[in-house]
Amino acid sequence: MGKKRFGISIDEDLTDKLDKLSKALSTDRSAIVEDAIRGVIAEHSHYLYEHECKGIMILVYSEGKGCSIFVRQLIEDFKDIIQFSSHYHTGNNCTEVFFISGNSFRIRDLHSEAKKRKDISVRYLPISEIR
Repeated sequence: MGKKRFGISIDEDLTDKLDKLSKALSTDRSAIVEDAIRGVIAEHSHYLYEHECKGIMILVYSEGKGCSIFVRQLIEDFKDIIQFSSHYHTGNNCTEVFFISGNSFRIRDLHSEAKKRKDISVRYLPISEIR
């Protein structure tokens, strides 16, 4: 399979971090960006079609910025798909782990809603699909 070039624009700060990481890993920017894109596609491509699936969503945020109230509201609003949640403290950060099972479009809505807060880091890891 061949390679295709395209241009992207990213913040200077992010470019600096990318350069430092590529140097530390003895690789180039393209390899890191390609790996990151693969990860995003793996994590999000199941949102393209409606089906039942399971996964784990992880939210990390700082204490004291109103995030806890926001996360509690998410749990309430999406209790139909959040089967289990667990809350952990690490230093000044909170980590919320959700085990999710349900409609992929509903999970996509939860993911989108959680990402609205820029001060919350969100990752969704699909586990399996129920066919």
